[in-house]
Amino acid sequence: MATAVVGAGRPASDLPLHAAGHHDTDGRSVLDRVISSYTPTIRALSHVRGRRHTGERAVRPRRLVVSMPHTPDAADLPGARDEAGLLPGATILTGSEATRDRVDAALHEATWAHFACHAQSRFDDPSSSFLLLHDHQDNPFDVRHLSTLRLPHAELAYLSACSTSQPGPQLIDEAVHISAAFQLAGFPHVIGTLWAIKDRAAPKMAQAIYTDLLHGPADDRDIAGVVHRAAHRMRQAYPRLPLMWAAHLHVGL
Repeated sequence: MATAVVGAGRPASDLPLHAAGHHDTDGRSVLDRVISSYTPTIRALSHVRGRRHTGERAVRPRRLVVSMPHTPDAADLPGARDEAGLLPGATILTGSEATRDRVDAALHEATWAHFACHAQSRFDDPSSSFLLLHDHQDNPFDVRHLSTLRLPHAELAYLSACSTSQPGPQLIDEAVHISAAFQLAGFPHVIGTLWAIKDRAAPKMAQAIYTDLLHGPADDRDIAGVVHRAAHRMRQAYPRLPLMWAAHLHVGL
């Protein structure tokens, strides 16, 4: 199966191109023919490719989970608690522990980072789009802040939150969103979402992805393939509910 790298030119950047086609018959959709991977800009892709060859790798894998089942001034996310247990041996920051400063410190040691939380995309000012941590009102964990981070061990960021890969309408030639900011901070692989995801659906997709990542072939170059296969399995389970699986995409290598 071929791999397709999709650029971010408007207006195609906010379309689920990986889910295009007819899903009622085998072989008539993009999902049946190619493994899709997105990049916000060619410069971003070049950045993570260049970093990959510098030898900046952690001595051993370190996993971080930021889980926000309860967030100040936001609706509860019971599914976030379920996602917290999907990465064995991970450092878990939840509730009042999940402040911007503590998450920053943990990210500098992490290889994989999983965020199960709310996100807010500000299409009038994409650089202000942010993930809702415990202190989001005073210290927003936003695109502007994320873009200043330089994370030496970063490999994979999974953003199980709403619309983390959805660009704003202002910039014609590039996409500015939360997933792109994680890529610029050093993560060569980012799993993001194109629209709002249901709290009950998010843990199912995450479990499908991590089942493959943790127990499948040990090839960190095939994370796009892992997301692809998870979407395939979710489509089989929910053939008439594309909102359960089509929002998730791979950003990066």
